[in-house]
Amino acid sequence: MAQLSPSLNPTRHDAGYFRELDVLQRLQESLPDNYEIFHSVALHTLHEGRDRHGEIDLVVLGPNGAILLIEVKAGDVVLRNGGIFKPYRDREKDVTRQTQTQYAALRSRLAAAHLATDVTNCLVLPDYRVGDAQTVSIPRARIIDASEFEQLGTRVRELLGNGRMHDDAAVNQQRALYVCFNRALADHIGRLAPPRAKVVSFHELCVEHHRQTATEPDFSQPDIFQTLAETYCAAAEHQPARYDLIVIDEGQDFEPAWVGALLPQLQAQGRLYLLEDDAQRLYERDAFDLSDAVTLVCNDNFRSPRTICNVINALGLTDQPIDARSPHEGELPGFRVYASNAELHRETAQAVRDLQARGIALADIAVISGHGRQKSALLNADNIDGYTTKRFTGSYSRDGEPRWTNGDLLVESVYRFKGQSAAAVVLSEFDFPELNDQARHKLFVGMTRAHLAVELVLSKSAEKCLAKAFE
Repeated sequence: MAQLSPSLNPTRHDAGYFRELDVLQRLQESLPDNYEIFHSVALHTLHEGRDRHGEIDLVVLGPNGAILLIEVKAGDVVLRNGGIFKPYRDREKDVTRQTQTQYAALRSRLAAAHLATDVTNCLVLPDYRVGDAQTVSIPRARIIDASEFEQLGTRVRELLGNGRMHDDAAVNQQRALYVCFNRALADHIGRLAPPRAKVVSFHELCVEHHRQTATEPDFSQPDIFQTLAETYCAAAEHQPARYDLIVIDEGQDFEPAWVGALLPQLQAQGRLYLLEDDAQRLYERDAFDLSDAVTLVCNDNFRSPRTICNVINALGLTDQPIDARSPHEGELPGFRVYASNAELHRETAQAVRDLQARGIALADIAVISGHGRQKSALLNADNIDGYTTKRFTGSYSRDGEPRWTNGDLLVESVYRFKGQSAAAVVLSEFDFPELNDQARHKLFVGMTRAHLAVELVLSKSAEKCLAKAFE
């Protein structure tokens, strides 16, 4: 638990203040004890010779010396003309101007004291969903809204971790390449990484190379991405050493030849980071090793509710137990059984309805099939017991973008949804005769996609396997 200064002694009794205390308590409980939180920090500045007084809701000091200023706005806000405004009974406050003033004032005071450290700020909106809306004044990555509030501690650690001590390639104007397997993960990281860094999936690299050296790929051809990958790997030795830093994420999903094709692009004194999780290995890949690599192991899970982590450990889905780090306790997942396609549709829809009854919006629920698109009944259904489905059609646009159907309920395969997350997931069409490595990995990937809740729809044989594992 993080250290708190000063001790709590409520001086106000309005709803907004108690909401701030709720944010403070949640943050204190979700951060380790090497973090310090200062609340209700008085602020004094001079503007054009006049004294100005204010207050910063929360200041978090990270173990690396980085500082995060947090402004909390309970209730609704107004997004207008690229700005953010907080309406009150008799006035409206410009949140953007407020946060900018706080940031500039603290930077000025640190500079006057000759203290050099990283300072950033963020806005916490515990009751308001920004969604995909963009604001010019505050980057979306530095807004923690209601949909992310359960991950408050994790998001704060991410923001503090983006300082100089962890982001030195960008600071030193070096060229960096981040490559992963899943396109959705690449899109997410691309929104967080510095603009100078190249963020891409491996197969996007292959498409880009083919366009530059040959012709436009024909995405209607079967196994087109495998063909593009083979072409890219064949040309690896001719690639120039252009990057000072290469990060390979989802390494367990990479073929050894893919890693080999990236290594020639690393400069002689460059650094290579390989991130992998064997518990998420969904494909049969040959093993590979990097000689002289320094290995670090972390079993912390910050996304999944604690109860879900306990279920994962009880089922033995990982070789080593995972450590639950989420502040959210959560509930036990529901287990449903199907024996026919009709029952599969009915039980899946009922799981979705139960999640909605718990207050989770349909847009925040994902149905994840244990099968790929070719074998799945759900991934080929326009409707699941009254819910229209939003799903990948299996075809791509000329630019290689996946085409989707128009629907309200997201339905994806466990293979494609790896690297993504949702508030709640329904794991459906999970059918296996034994709890082998493949089944364990699929269950682990699926269950760790959820921030709040998990429901499972299993075949009778799969249900028997889990019941036996719980014994």
